[in-house]
Amino acid sequence: MLQVKLLTFVYILAVAGCGDPSTDRMAEPDAGAVDVADEADLDGEGGADDDPPRDASGDTGEGSDFGRDTGESGDTDGDAGDLGGDDVDTQPDAADADIDADDARDAEETGPDGGDGYDPSGDGPFEVVVETGQVVRDGRTIPVSVHGPRDQVQRPVVVLLPGFQLESRRYVALADFVASHGFIVVRADPPGGLFDASHTAMADDVSAVIDWLVSELGERIDTAAITAAGHSMGGKLSFMVAHRDPRVRAVFAIDPVNAGSPFGYSPTLPDIVPDEVEGLAIPIGVVGETLDAAADFGPACAPEGMNYVTLTDAAVAATWLTEWTFTGAAHMDFVADKTGCGFVCSACRDGDADEEVVRAGVATLLVAFLRLQFGADTSMDAWLRGDALPSGVVVRVP
Repeated sequence: MLQVKLLTFVYILAVAGCGDPSTDRMAEPDAGAVDVADEADLDGEGGADDDPPRDASGDTGEGSDFGRDTGESGDTDGDAGDLGGDDVDTQPDAADADIDADDARDAEETGPDGGDGYDPSGDGPFEVVVETGQVVRDGRTIPVSVHGPRDQVQRPVVVLLPGFQLESRRYVALADFVASHGFIVVRADPPGGLFDASHTAMADDVSAVIDWLVSELGERIDTAAITAAGHSMGGKLSFMVAHRDPRVRAVFAIDPVNAGSPFGYSPTLPDIVPDEVEGLAIPIGVVGETLDAAADFGPACAPEGMNYVTLTDAAVAATWLTEWTFTGAAHMDFVADKTGCGFVCSACRDGDADEEVVRAGVATLLVAFLRLQFGADTSMDAWLRGDALPSGVVVRVP
């Protein structure tokens, strides 16, 4: 019995990250699911969550560096923006539709000390609306939640992927924060069971989500500015998707783990270093911690030799590459909602760092990364590599 329990424990941690062993995200398609090839039929009933609209700042904004007006009205109750979820408020009232561009412009021009330059560390000026839906590919159902400003402005996109057996709802705070700064963030939940997860299938799921975004959101999506981001296994998947899908123009990995199974790598759980990383000629940002590189008992949550350092070192062709180590943080500190996470979350080490400070630092880095890469905002250099780095962060530029 002890051997069986230990094998289960090893498998959960070794398949690229921590998660809830009681949760099986291998979903079966239902009658309301929409196939990627069906651009018109979208009922949204399979949405990941019942997420209401969120207001990050109490105001809305236009005039961002990242917005290109599509020429459509601010009404999102149309084929591009309405994903059909009954829980989604996509119809702005008259007050909401009257966007206060001056407030957004003021935010663009105000730095951390009230001076010149944008401050990526606080809530952005845009009201965030959440729309839900689902994608079906080869019988696999992928719930999606789209966080973005309430307008028809074309914006860069972040596809945000969770860790192994962790639902993307645990990263809602990060999605809302980034969206409040004028980006579209898509939380996606590629299905993968406890013992039948396939990283290759999940990577293909993410490409199907991108297909769906282009089809359903149309001109709201800047197809030349798509970033794959994720935590733990989601970080590994981000590299895999970028390798397979040229539409992914940047990677932002949060404590990624390049792991297979307790029995090693396989065709469906591949070792992606170096083959799927070394050729990526795109901007790459990698966040990590060293506390979970080893463990007091059993396997580590982010083992040395499979962790973020290995992936950073393999990214030799990256056009922009930076690694950030959060001192005193642990692998699960990057997850905001650990409710019901169970045994595996507790199996990872406890860090000494303030978890809220860690997560705020990651959010700041992601916004700064996106502004630099897709807005040519060179003032973000200070936040990414200079004096304005988040607290407790050690930066490395290979």
